[in-house]
Amino acid sequence: MIQYLRANLTLDPIPEGVGPVPLPPGAGAAKVRDNASNRFKSYITVQEISAKDLFSLTGPSNYVDSIMQINCWCADREEAHRMRTRVKALLINHSGAVGSLNIDGSEHVLDAVLYDSDREVHQSIVRIHMAWTLA
Repeated sequence: MIQYLRANLTLDPIPEGVGPVPLPPGAGAAKVRDNASNRFKSYITVQEISAKDLFSLTGPSNYVDSIMQINCWCADREEAHRMRTRVKALLINHSGAVGSLNIDGSEHVLDAVLYDSDREVHQSIVRIHMAWTLA
C-alpha cells in the first residue's frame, strides 16, 4: 500500500514522505520543516487497523478483509484535507493490483480530523475497507 501511494499519488506540494506509523523520529523538527516558513512539511502514514480471513461455506476463501487507515499530516488544515481527498480518489472503489495485493473492492468507512498541538500539525484521516487476496 505504501509503495502504491508513493508511485501513484500526485500531490502539490509533494509530501515529505509516505510510510508506516508512527511518524518517523524528527518529523516536525527542523529537518522536515519548510525552511521558508519553518512549518511542518506534509507526511502520510499508513496502518492496517484490522484484518481477518474470510471464510465461505466450504472453508477458507483466500480473501482477507482489512480496514486501512491513511493519515495525512500537514501544518495547514486545508492542505491536510486536500491530501486526504486525493488519497480517497485513488483508493476508494479501487479494484486491481496494489503492490503484492489484488484488491477485489474497497469502500469508504470514515473521515476524521485531529490536531497535534505539540507538533502544531493537523491530521486528516480516512479509513477504507478493502477485500483482497495475494496477487
